[in-house]
Amino acid sequence: MGKRFKNPSREAKYPPIEDGDQVAYLLLSARVPSNSLHPRSLAALQAIESAQEAGESLGVKVWSMRLAWRQGGGGEYRYFFRFPGFARDDKRAKEFGECFFFALSLTFGPCLERIEAVVFRVPADLVRGHRCVAIDSLAQVEEARPYADRTLETPMVVLGSSFHTSAAYFDTAWKITPVLVKDERLRRAARYLKASKDAFHAWPGQVWDIMKSPTAKVQTELEQTALENALQNAFKAVEAVLGDPSKDDAKLRARMEAVGLDPDEEVGYIDKASLQTTIRRMSWTRDKKSAHGSTPPRPITAGELVEFQACAQLVVLVAIEHVLGGPIYP
Repeated sequence: MGKRFKNPSREAKYPPIEDGDQVAYLLLSARVPSNSLHPRSLAALQAIESAQEAGESLGVKVWSMRLAWRQGGGGEYRYFFRFPGFARDDKRAKEFGECFFFALSLTFGPCLERIEAVVFRVPADLVRGHRCVAIDSLAQVEEARPYADRTLETPMVVLGSSFHTSAAYFDTAWKITPVLVKDERLRRAARYLKASKDAFHAWPGQVWDIMKSPTAKVQTELEQTALENALQNAFKAVEAVLGDPSKDDAKLRARMEAVGLDPDEEVGYIDKASLQTTIRRMSWTRDKKSAHGSTPPRPITAGELVEFQACAQLVVLVAIEHVLGGPIYP
């Protein structure tokens, strides 16, 4: 590639800081739910301890560290992690980061719908023995990398941006993360459910507003497409746990019981039905209303989707609890 193909917007703006062989990783976008190294609330402390315990169960060292601009004080605490000996393993690091966000979507709701990356590789010398790392220094690292090895188009923006929610959501997400890392089937289920929520999600305060008119149709084709995509991925989450639901009721029942589900459990906001019946209805609706593009499907309503997403959420969470050997929520 000659100079004529060089992207002027990617010219180095800072003196280079080389990667080195030993690295740690910054979990992008997620802020530690505490504004100090010593949390003042029990919930914030539990969220940090759960992160450390999740890492330990996977052979990963997780810690919180202040990330700040070079000029002035302040900053915020963010999650960093490393493998033994500060070994570099980008694939494993991305998987670890993704599993945390899949888990956070399960416990909290949609987060990181569009993101450049979930983790950022940091030279070990920038974090080893330090209490704070500068965003400017991390930007220098990224600017010095070969173009093909860069992960962030807008490093200063992405590195400096973060969000957090209640510490309880972070605490629970960290407890779920090791299960998703170790169990590929449940990881796929959580990934599909996250994709469903990213397409459409009703927050707790919105559910009953929707359920006042559960058969109401959306107003635009773009909204209808979002509902269809959300239904497809919600059902894929169920399939990831149970496989293709057998037409034989006894076989489906056996599969459900094998992962800790009660086929007779009553679910639903408006039309109560057994979990097994709801899964059957979800399968039929997916086939008739969103699975095919050759003929105009009958429109799915927001009310139907809220019911089906809740069903998928229950299936995935119970399957995770079955692996954990106890309830996710105390």
